[in-house]
Order: sequence, then structure tokens, then C-alpha cells
Amino acid sequence: MNWKYIKATNTECIEKVEKDFFVNLPRDLKDIILKFNNGRPENSTFDTDKSTGRQFKKLLSFNREDRENVYSFVDIVRQFDNELFPIADDPAGNFICLKNSEIVFLNIESGETEFIANSITDLISKLY
Repeated sequence: MNWKYIKATNTECIEKVEKDFFVNLPRDLKDIILKFNNGRPENSTFDTDKSTGRQFKKLLSFNREDRENVYSFVDIVRQFDNELFPIADDPAGNFICLKNSEIVFLNIESGETEFIANSITDLISKLY
């Protein structure tokens, strides 16, 4: 799959995010971030356990100086659930989050989460 608008990042930026937010990111997520930080996937539609046709806008950047980075949104998602960590967003301002080792969709209006996939690799394989 092709990705657009990728911004380079490095392992140190990822490790800083993990340290700053007390989160341990799965290896496959770190690999995706290193390859496609801030990128937009060509195929961007996914389904959850409760809805179909959701949109994956882009990965949030792990570079603090970039717009729409994880630093800007952690407090927003954690007001709903302290175990959530934002990794991507949709065009409507909702978030795709890591919760424990799973990937979930956070609906900002309702505060409810919907299961998407067991891993970021699984989510990406399901994009259509």
C-alpha cells in the first residue's frame, strides 16, 4: 500500500513519546511509525466491531514540532479513558487509539470505543 505526506522520524522520538506518556508501544507499531510517520494511507476505509466505512485520515506525528502530533491529543483521548493512546485520526476529529495491545476507534462525541483490530498490522491489512 502507498502512503502520502510522510514525515521522517527516528527511534529517539518514539522512545521520548513512550517515556513522556508512560506507554509501551508494540514493535509493529514502532515499525509503522518509523516508515510512515504522519502519513496518509492510500486505502483509508476500515470497519469496527460496531460500524462500517470509518475513515483513517493519517497517523499522528511522533515529532513534537509537527502539526497534529501525539503530544497535542493525548490529554483529549485520556479524558475518556486513561488507557487510550492516540495513534491516528479521522476526518471528523475522532481517533484511532492503542488500548493495551489492541487498536480501537474513539468516538469523540459519545466517548465510546469500538474495537478495530488486534494490532496496527492487522488494521493496515484490513484497510480498503
